Amino acid sequence: MKQRIRSYLLEQGIDIDDNMVKDTAQVLGILLIQANIESIDKSNIWKQDEVDLSFRLPENMEDTLCCLFAVCDTVKTHLLSSSLSIFLLNNQEIIRVSHSGKPQISTMPVNNQTAHQHLAARVALSAWFNQVKCTDEWVQNGELSAEFYPNNMQCWALPICTETGSVLGVVYGENAVSQTIDNQQFAWALGLAIVLCDSIEHLLQHFQAA
Repeated sequence: MKQRIRSYLLEQGIDIDDNMVKDTAQVLGILLIQANIESIDKSNIWKQDEVDLSFRLPENMEDTLCCLFAVCDTVKTHLLSSSLSIFLLNNQEIIRVSHSGKPQISTMPVNNQTAHQHLAARVALSAWFNQVKCTDEWVQNGELSAEFYPNNMQCWALPICTETGSVLGVVYGENAVSQTIDNQQFAWALGLAIVLCDSIEHLLQHFQAA
């Protein structure tokens, strides 16, 4: 895992202690296996106003999603972000399957137009880590859409990639401009992007088969 983390950080141009990321990835990997999914209300996983029901997974995949929710909640707690989301990249669209604190985006095409509207689409298209310190400036320059970024905030997005570099999804976060996320906190987001690869790949196989 350590070599995979080093490769990811090098490819994404992220300067952070790889041992710090390894520690968070190990914790999240254990949680992904041992998450208490019995405490999660599965009846609310697929709400029509949140997710396009054409992407509904077979029932036997709901446990995988619940584990993903539990891991994301843990990371959000460490990040202190106002929002943390997981997007899957499926057939040139992203679909948000885990989210907190903001209105839902059901699906969004991934193309040059949406890459200038929402940071998650940009990262899904480019496969590169992006961070915006002040979204107001990007909105004014036409690099992000006011539809998704009406308030002054920070946002960042990390690609979830296979070892060969194929993009499977995006880890995406938002927080207030006044809030600073340090390396120790951000290591949790990086650990999440690393450990989710296998689970996201498994989910995508079922999306495509449904």
